[in-house]
Amino acid sequence: MERLLWIRNHILRRFIDVRLLVSKGYGYDELIRLEILVATIILAYILGTGYIVVSLIQGTSWIILSNYLFFHSLTLPLILWVIRKGYGDWAKFSMVVFGTLFMTIKAGSLGRGSGMDISMLMIIAGAFTFFPLRQYYFILATLVLTLICYVFLEWTDYSYFGSQPPQPLEYWFNLYTTIGFLILFYIVTLRNSDFIQKKVTSLNKKLIIKNKKLISVNEELDRYVYRVSHDMRSPLTSMMSLNQLIVKSADEAEKAEMLQLQQECMLKLDQHIQQIIDISKNLKTEPVYSTIAWEPLVEEVLKDIRPMAEKENIHIEVQIQQSSPFLSDINRLQIILSNLFSNSFKYYDAFKTKRWVRCSIQSHANLATITIADNGIGISKEAKLKLFTMFFRGTTQSKGSGLGLYIVKEMVHKLGGSIQVDSEIDSGTRFTIQLPQPVLSKE
Repeated sequence: MERLLWIRNHILRRFIDVRLLVSKGYGYDELIRLEILVATIILAYILGTGYIVVSLIQGTSWIILSNYLFFHSLTLPLILWVIRKGYGDWAKFSMVVFGTLFMTIKAGSLGRGSGMDISMLMIIAGAFTFFPLRQYYFILATLVLTLICYVFLEWTDYSYFGSQPPQPLEYWFNLYTTIGFLILFYIVTLRNSDFIQKKVTSLNKKLIIKNKKLISVNEELDRYVYRVSHDMRSPLTSMMSLNQLIVKSADEAEKAEMLQLQQECMLKLDQHIQQIIDISKNLKTEPVYSTIAWEPLVEEVLKDIRPMAEKENIHIEVQIQQSSPFLSDINRLQIILSNLFSNSFKYYDAFKTKRWVRCSIQSHANLATITIADNGIGISKEAKLKLFTMFFRGTTQSKGSGLGLYIVKEMVHKLGGSIQVDSEIDSGTRFTIQLPQPVLSKE
């Protein structure tokens, strides 16, 4: 096997510009057919040279000798040149055409007993070896040409170009040469067929997997459209109902209360729309890296949501250690931290007097680790399995859209990082995010 690979890589491929042929759309099976064409030409050179030497010693007609010299010194080099230039199909067709003419002239010079009638089978076998069935026109043209030449030889009794007494080994030379090439062509055809079968099987498996993924994506899209439309319609319906009540109400205090409720509905709708925008941006845009200053970043995130913690007496602790500059996408980090802090504030444990949320950031040369922990209500084992799924709500206390942690996971993955959750009911929850330092190309 190693010797065959060496012959293929160091001899056969020297006459084939693989990159050029691949750029023209040639597949692996077609490259194999061209390799066998080159191998056929090389074998023809070796056998032809030996035949010419023996014929010169034993004596042969000038027609046969001229036929061999023309075919081996002009035709075969020309075909190799055509292969090298990337015209594989025309090289193969030229080989069967000129090969048919060569063998017809030889057969018509040696007489019926030379075995050349059997050798004509090589042309037919070569056509089916060199060309796939989709190129039936080349095969058909070869068969028609071979049939015409065969009828011509039978009609002229294999003596149109003269007839000399056959040499003692002529019949056996032609017979064994024919058998050898037929075996070679048969092996190559089987190899190609096996390759194509494996390729078809592999493509079918990939197609089945892709179809399953497509079905899953379509189902998820259906759920997404349903949930989005439902979650967006709910606050709209509430606002319309409140608007009607405001119009009918004469009590100013009652109107103010309903306006406040209407404002909350609008904020909920705006938050939901913003989450959908975040998902879309994360999918469509690549990270924009810049040097991260962790303390100002955390303060900026907490500035808008700190009132949530103060309202429920939740103590916030932040510890940051940074030993070297760190690059990341500041917009994605803001969304990640905002969602995790908001979750910790929302799902506090009302039965605990001391409530806390702790944020720890360890930022070093190659890795940044972000940990956000709380002593809230915790998450069940069953809920943890689906925690990062789109629209999943882990508790009955949840009033959100179920998109927050899904967005966090997708953005962490977009930054090349990982996220892990540890939680127990009534004990609290800890999210751990690890982000690698990005390797930016120098341009």
